[in-house]
Amino acid sequence: MRVIQRTYSNCLIALLFCLLAGASAVADQDVGGKSKHLTLVIPFVEIRDPTDTNYFYVALLDLALSKTVAQDGPYELVHMPNYLGTERMRLMLEQGAGVDILWSTSNRQRENRFLAVPVDLLRGLNAYRALLIDEKRVAEFEHIKSINDLKRFRVGSGDHWQDTQVLKHNELPLVGFLDYETMMPMLKFRRFDYASRGLHEVWKELEYSEGFIIAPNVLLHYKLPVHYFVRKNNHALADRIYRGLVKTIEDGSYYELFYNVPSHKYGYNQFKKMNSVVIELENPNATIKPHMITP
Repeated sequence: MRVIQRTYSNCLIALLFCLLAGASAVADQDVGGKSKHLTLVIPFVEIRDPTDTNYFYVALLDLALSKTVAQDGPYELVHMPNYLGTERMRLMLEQGAGVDILWSTSNRQRENRFLAVPVDLLRGLNAYRALLIDEKRVAEFEHIKSINDLKRFRVGSGDHWQDTQVLKHNELPLVGFLDYETMMPMLKFRRFDYASRGLHEVWKELEYSEGFIIAPNVLLHYKLPVHYFVRKNNHALADRIYRGLVKTIEDGSYYELFYNVPSHKYGYNQFKKMNSVVIELENPNATIKPHMITP
């Protein structure tokens, strides 16, 4: 199997998407109607390092599909030539025009719009959220035991993040911001009191930003699975990916790939070390029960 990056001039991009949209329907069938070769277009990913948390989803997809070659035939993953906005890619997936698979956190709207492969790709790690705070304010957060205690503080969250809907639903005082780059400066200048960060996310923020710390002895927990999504009627592809993922779990290759990502390893180690109060929050938008992956 090859993961291919193709570079095209801007004037050919539109033509490329049109060709890719129908490529698998033409190339994947032989005369007898059996699967011959599957070409799948996936989002552009700038960093091609399996230890990078974003490229992990590409590497895992490749691994899962490789487990099904004997039954389903060969395949090829082709990266889009450049990055497009998330909503634009979702529209393309919905229309079957230029992309075949996306990955993201799940919610009711996405699960109604697309077909989700019901495996939590981060094995539940994304559901545990640390409180990122100013290190000078540790004492203020030391005695949080309940959601009512937490309501004394303002949480900062991106306007379009899934977390924001959950935090609002649970009536936590919230300050929104437009983009990720403004989060740390706003936290530093006390525009809000803490940010809810995944245990696999927060380690880099602590590494590259001075003056911040994880609030001791408290975690938030809410369902926030990460799924692969395919076009609504593409049951064959969803089934193939699902079967492949299950095989990676059963033979242990999933775990090897998962722990090869430093942020994942750090997140799980932090979770095991923290003797924390876990505050449960309801996520009303998560409707699929994911295939949970055991530690």
